[in-house]
Amino acid sequence: LAYHKVDNNFYADELTFARASTGTIVNSDGLIEEVPYNLVTYSEDFTQWTNTRSSDEYGYDSPFSKNNASLLISDTTASSSHIIKSNTITVQSGEKYTYSVYVKANQLNFVRLVFTDATVSKFLSAYFNLETGVVGTTSNGSTATLDSATIENIGEGWYRCIVSGDLDTTTTAQLRVYLAEADNDSSFDGNGTSGIYIYGAQLNSGSTAKTYYPTTTRLNIPRVDYLNNSNGSLLLESQRTNEFKYSNDFANAIWVKTSTTITSDEIASPIYGEMADSILATATTAQHRVLQTPATNGVGAFTMYIKQKELSRIVIHLLGVNKGRGFDCSDNTTFAAIGVAADAAYYNISDFGNGWSKIEVYDGSGATTRVDVYLASPVVGANNSVWTGDGTSKMYISAAQFEQGSYPTSYIPTSGTTVTRLQDTSSTTGLSDVIGQTEGTIYSEFELTEDSTFTILEINAANSTTNRILAYRNGSNIVFIVQVGNVIQINNPTAFTFASINKVAVTYKANDFKIYANGSLLKAYTSGSIPSSLDTLALADNNLSNKHQVIRSLMIFDSVLTNTELATLTTI
Repeated sequence: LAYHKVDNNFYADELTFARASTGTIVNSDGLIEEVPYNLVTYSEDFTQWTNTRSSDEYGYDSPFSKNNASLLISDTTASSSHIIKSNTITVQSGEKYTYSVYVKANQLNFVRLVFTDATVSKFLSAYFNLETGVVGTTSNGSTATLDSATIENIGEGWYRCIVSGDLDTTTTAQLRVYLAEADNDSSFDGNGTSGIYIYGAQLNSGSTAKTYYPTTTRLNIPRVDYLNNSNGSLLLESQRTNEFKYSNDFANAIWVKTSTTITSDEIASPIYGEMADSILATATTAQHRVLQTPATNGVGAFTMYIKQKELSRIVIHLLGVNKGRGFDCSDNTTFAAIGVAADAAYYNISDFGNGWSKIEVYDGSGATTRVDVYLASPVVGANNSVWTGDGTSKMYISAAQFEQGSYPTSYIPTSGTTVTRLQDTSSTTGLSDVIGQTEGTIYSEFELTEDSTFTILEINAANSTTNRILAYRNGSNIVFIVQVGNVIQINNPTAFTFASINKVAVTYKANDFKIYANGSLLKAYTSGSIPSSLDTLALADNNLSNKHQVIRSLMIFDSVLTNTELATLTTI
């Protein structure tokens, strides 16, 4: 996510992120995905796993890098030698998951992978021959479904062993790795020296093993989002809570049904690896709806994804403010919620891909006490509240969210409780040899977000708010600030018409500062000193934290670019 160039060489600059929770993005395939998608914590540190009748030594070469694989050694007990990762992973009934581990033989030529519930009654199991690269005996427990077991030759004796399927239960799952002496034999007399090398455990949603994603606690992971940008943007958001429970399970009793029938898991949802429900209007003259009361009422925004089947029209009603809007996903248009509610202050429907549409509703005139989701009459102009269903027509719904705030943010999946995504922050320190100390240029390309105030770009001394060069959005202005030892050299707002995508560059030199925005000189300043000891690139100013930012590109130059270069660099 960051690098600098010296001559023809590129050097990594690690960005420091803080967000003590997971979050979601829209991935390059256009699907909502949790970050990181590897559900395993400490995917390479097997000392964090429960060790049963085996020992592990860290510091061996993995298939991809040095000194980050472990050697598991069986003890001398005549019983199964294995390690377990438990009590950190919750899986959902009816969802597909894929468990994978990189393994290499060390006197023992077999390994067994088990993906199971805590009681080991519902499980997926497969043996793998690390000498021949062949899958051995497979099995499943109770109603769990083993879809596939595969082994991939990585090279130099390493294999990626993979098990995919559905445990058919919502549970806190376990991942197990068993040492085995032969196919279908993980209970043997160990000798205290034989074992296997192991690296990179992963559990991801879906029926295929995704590219391995290393984890520790799974927290503080940056989010690169591909919504509206095929190259990916850095997503930084404020703290939000999805006040709905069972956000993608409309069959759950938390969703109150009226003259509707929910069929679970009928079609692939916009969430990677998950299925979506259908909602059917029963053959009655009535209101056809599902509803949920937010865990905490408040002024907030509602989001949901819908897809056409026989029906395509839906109405959202925010009870409490009694505002809403109708949406038609056949052509992504909106219509008045006749007989239900007046128009909300903000509403939108957009094409999300794969036949899905994203709908958003917000009204700030008061607290929302309940959200009603109505199937609307297919007859245009009819009363949307009461109409006669045919008992067969339906549409698809997925990923509902109600969050307190004046605009919607990225999806926060929930099951039995509400879930909070914590605030994103990011900065890079130790850049004194990269940031020009007497002159330079800072550049940012960013998307316009709903927040009226957010950082555009900033460099400072040791994360100081008193020694810095800062440009930020404030409504319809770009505010430029230069502070030296808490003495303000420049503090000036300049009117600017922001576009959906913006490119801004700031140059600095003693008594010579410029702002270029979207291809033109916005402002020049002919006085002012420069802070000393500049060493930090900040993506969220301390005074402007908790803001929504979508950053496409950031660059630092240790010299002042020419006016021609600045115009070219910032042209949309």
